[in-house]
Amino acid sequence: MQEHPPERVAAWTGISAEDIRKLAREYSTVRPAVIRVNYGVQRSQNGGSAMRAIAMLPCITGSWAEAGGGLQLSTSGSFYLNMQALDRPDLMQKSPLGRAARVVNMSELGKGAEYLERIRR
Repeated sequence: MQEHPPERVAAWTGISAEDIRKLAREYSTVRPAVIRVNYGVQRSQNGGSAMRAIAMLPCITGSWAEAGGGLQLSTSGSFYLNMQALDRPDLMQKSPLGRAARVVNMSELGKGAEYLERIRR
């Protein structure tokens, strides 16, 4: 924490120091706590190091030992899913951009969540 105070991290990430503190506080106190990662992190520059750091968080907080806590990568092949019911091909109309309406660039998910939060208030 001393080498990387929230203000310094905020300058690197564009996330406010207050939000960084809030996330750290919530992750370290809310139980059970789980982090779900996917394949994007590993595929970025320094992704291996980022994944090792993320994987250590449940060890530091002890959430690895709690039912429903820890770290999850993917369970996509573990359970039967009725993909047609989930995909709802009847709702998959093409957008004016020429792609399926539900396609969202994963790097834009945060902006979408912020937008939904704003309109929900």
